[in-house]
Parts: sequence; structure tokens; C-alpha cells
Amino acid sequence: MKRVALIVLILLICATFAFARGKKEEGAAASTEPFELSVSYWFGQIPFVDAIKQAGKEFEAKYPHITFKSEHIPYQTYWQKIPAMAVAKQLPDVVMVATILKYTMGPTGGLYDLRPFIEMDPDIHWDEYFEAAKQGVMYKNQIIQLPYGLAGSTFVYNLDMYKEAGLSKPGEKFTWDNMLANAQKLTKTDSSGNVEQWGFFKNGPAGQHSGGLPNFILQNGGLILDESGKKAMFDSPEGREALQLWVDMIEKYKVMPTPTIAEGLGDLFETGKLAQANVGSWILPNYKKSADFDWDLHHLPTKKVEVSISCTGGAGFSMAKNTKHPKEAWLLLKAINMALAEVDAASGGEFPVEPAMLAKWARGAGPPYERQAFLDWNLKYAVPRQITPGYLQWRREWQDELVLALNGEKTVEEAMKAGAKKVQAVLDEQWATFE
Repeated sequence: MKRVALIVLILLICATFAFARGKKEEGAAASTEPFELSVSYWFGQIPFVDAIKQAGKEFEAKYPHITFKSEHIPYQTYWQKIPAMAVAKQLPDVVMVATILKYTMGPTGGLYDLRPFIEMDPDIHWDEYFEAAKQGVMYKNQIIQLPYGLAGSTFVYNLDMYKEAGLSKPGEKFTWDNMLANAQKLTKTDSSGNVEQWGFFKNGPAGQHSGGLPNFILQNGGLILDESGKKAMFDSPEGREALQLWVDMIEKYKVMPTPTIAEGLGDLFETGKLAQANVGSWILPNYKKSADFDWDLHHLPTKKVEVSISCTGGAGFSMAKNTKHPKEAWLLLKAINMALAEVDAASGGEFPVEPAMLAKWARGAGPPYERQAFLDWNLKYAVPRQITPGYLQWRREWQDELVLALNGEKTVEEAMKAGAKKVQAVLDEQWATFE
């Protein structure tokens, strides 16, 4: 009897395991039912678009039951369309999001907190990411975006023009005075007094995005906002002195064009009409590809503080709460991020956030040549851009005032005072919704 009972018990156990295995295999078969994963992005640079499409092809080859669909939404409309889609729960499964949108996208509740996915994935080395990159994607202690790159502000200069003017490369102690002195030697005019070659410019009208004047204010010992991000601090002696430098370069030294003059002329540095420029690092691959002159990069000049400070920001991809396939969407998100980080590493543009790729970024063939020095500098001194509720709005309000000063339509004092008043009004209104 005992033997019969033992045999029955063994048979029951085997039957139980067979049933469980059947259920597991049934579940696996169900997971291979065909479905589609969609991705949206805003950039139009061919290397990045190609990388996304290639990542999609490789993903489809690995998971034949999944169809990859990508959509390019123009940059000009992305900022309005994506938040609206989040509210309507109609986001694509994987969506590109800039760090400056975190106070817009976070409150919609339309994005996954990626922390559980990151913590379970051995391919993501989160603890080794740039601190500025990690801070930029946090919203109320949630990680709502996985960054693939970190963009900073850099100083680029035309080596051919430097050599022609008898100038040495910028040294480690590169100051506003050095930059201005070089700009004066590098500016050229024709017989009629028209400028043929400018000495300095910040591409973009006022440079509120990833650098520009905010960097110069920080280098001068000033602040943009207080530590809480609730009070405008840029209308200060340090802030006005920074803007006055730019105004003087236009009006007094005539080495820099006004925004109105530069409008419609394209990228002055890329076309060989500008010797020195403050640019976002994301644009460096364009210069590497199309500039027909020798050039290099350097950290920004500094004034009162001992080191040059660069505000950094970035972009990456998020995962929509409305996705029906979160596990697969995470795998696709990760594949796209890795592909774009590889593009950054190879192109020498933004810093790839995955540590293993930084060495590849630094050792790339020049120009630019001083990659390692620039990387080391940013690892030490880069600071995250202060993102607040209403960031896009107050940045635009301030930028409009700065353009008036740079075009000579307002004094520095008038522009900074009016700008601070407008920015504070936006901060007060927007923060009230988060209290």
C-alpha cells in the first residue's frame, strides 16, 4: 500500500509540473502574438534618425512578432503636441522627452517611473551616469526619462584664423579679457567698413538654451535663480556685467553682430564668417562634417570664479503609461538609447551617458582635438541647468528682453530689470500649482 501511495504521489507531482509547464509555454506563446511598438522623436539630424531606424530593424529581427513604427514630429510643434498626447493618453509607446519638459510631462502622469526597469537591468550603469544627467530626468523622485546624452556649452574657434592672426590656442586660464582681445584681432572689415569676419558670437539670439548668457553670469559669480528655483537672481551686478560685456562687444568693440544682423545668415561659424563662438555641444558633429577649415574646442572663458562653469542638459526617451507592452517597450527604449549614445560617442557631439562610451568620445579623430581636456573639465565643473515649472515660458520672456538689449533698443539695466520682473511673475504663478 505504501508503494502504491508513493507511486500515486509521484504521478500527481509529475502531472502538476506538466500542467504548470504547459501554462508557462502557453503564456510564452501568447506573448508572441503580433503587435506594434511606436516611437516619436523631434530631431532631424541624419545620423540620429538613421540610428533610430537601424535600432528598429535590429529590434524587429530579434523580435519578429513586433513591428517597429517611428514618427518624426517637427521640433517647432513637439513641445505642444507631446504634453497634449500625454494628457489624452495617446502617447507613442516610447517617446523622446527633453529634460526641460519634466515639469510639463511629469504632472500629466503619462510617463512610467523607469527606476524599477533600471534597477533590474544589468545593461544600465545608472550609478556611473553624470550627476547632472541624473538630476535632469528626476521628477518627484521618479526617473521619468532615460538619458542617452548630455549636452553642454562649449567654446569653438577657427584654428586657421587663429594662425593667420598669430594667436596661440586658448590656455587653461582662459578669461573674458583673453576672449575679447582675440576677438579684436580676429575681426576683419572691408574697405567700406563692413564686417567680413566676426570675432565672437553666441549662435542663437540670446543663448538661453544650454549656455549663453547664463553661463557668463555664473562665471562672474552670479546666479540665475536661487537654490530653490523660486526666485529670479540674474538681475544683479554680476548679471548686468555679463550682459554689458556682450553689449560692449557689439557697440563698443564691434566684434560681435547683433541678433538682428545675424538673423537669416545661418551658422556663422560653420560658414567661415566667425572666428570664435559659444555653441551647444550637440552642434559639433555638423562642424566636423561640413566645415572646410581647421577648428578646435575649449571650455568657456571665465571671470571672477576660478573655473569656467557650463550649464548642461540633455534628452532621452521615456515610456508611456498607455503602452500595452511595457516590458517590450523598455527593451526598445534601451536599444534606441544605446544606438544614439553610440552616435554621440562616434560623432563627438553630446557626451554619451554610458561610461564605457566616454573613452570612444574622447579618442575620436579631430577636429576637434582637445576632446579629453574638454571632457575632463565638464566632469569636474558642469552643473545641471535649473529647470522649474514654466521653464520654457520664463526663458522666452527673459530672452526677449536680452534681444532688445543686444539690438540696442534697451539699456542693460532696463532689460535685466524687466526680464527679472517677468520671470518672477512666471515662477510665482507656476510654482503655486506645485505647492
